[in-house]
Amino acid sequence: MTDTGIKPILEGSKSLKKLKSLNLVLISNNITKDGAREIGLLCQSFPQLTDLGINLYVNKIGAEGAHYLGKYLLNVTNLESLTLDLFFNNITELGME
Repeated sequence: MTDTGIKPILEGSKSLKKLKSLNLVLISNNITKDGAREIGLLCQSFPQLTDLGINLYVNKIGAEGAHYLGKYLLNVTNLESLTLDLFFNNITELGME
């Protein structure tokens, strides 16, 4: 699946305003920085979200995609539990800042 493929799924999920728990498993796809940005934007659109899991194991988000995720996840203010799996995404030290 690519960024284009996940976009309709993410767009359709935005209407779930009362969502409290979300677990996205997108292992071994071709998700790039653009897809990571869309995922981050989606997560911040759920005001009641308390439990979040994002598994992007073996994708292509890179440092910029990791930065986008971190930037937007900071706006998920009710989050109590967060699990991120970003292994094998070519994330450099810059992406961890």
